[in-house]
Amino acid sequence: MPRIPRKDLDTTFFHLMVQGIEKKYIFEKNINKKKYLELIFNQTEVFKINIIAYCIMDNHSHLVL
Repeated sequence: MPRIPRKDLDTTFFHLMVQGIEKKYIFEKNINKKKYLELIFNQTEVFKINIIAYCIMDNHSHLVL
């Protein structure tokens, strides 16, 4: 069950996780991982976010923003 959206946040750090359906691979090749990172890092200035840490695996990824 999804969480209720939080309107007031006491932190400026966020852990974001993306996972494939049924834990299936979402990144078949390293080029896919590189493109994913390129797309994310290109948006940091647009959305005024800092990527503190990341971990990209074949079937999921973690970002600390």
